[in-house]
Amino acid sequence: MFIALALMVALLPPNAPQQRQPLEGEWVGTYETAQEEGEFLLKVGRSNGEWSVAVRATSSNNPNPAYQSATNVKVAGDTLSFSLNWGTRVECTGKRTDDVVSGQLEADHFSGRWSVKRKPE
Repeated sequence: MFIALALMVALLPPNAPQQRQPLEGEWVGTYETAQEEGEFLLKVGRSNGEWSVAVRATSSNNPNPAYQSATNVKVAGDTLSFSLNWGTRVECTGKRTDDVVSGQLEADHFSGRWSVKRKPE
């Protein structure tokens, strides 16, 4: 039996991929534009195959602690995109690398970057 177990272990691929946590959950980080920077929190969910994103962006210019539901949420592989209404339409795109999602904010009058990490449990 020991030989069979040793043989099974020896035949495993040397760098078997680790199971990655799903995108769903809470993510915490920051955003930055030329005008301001602040905290950027995401709640990502999935129900009946539909993705949802709620965002809380706070700064000295925007102290509102309420979450805002994003629209046009799309997930394709490691890419996440969604739209926000910050008085103007803001398009957010990001790419996941391990437990970090980072990307761009684009609007008519400004642009910037955002980055979030999975919230520790």
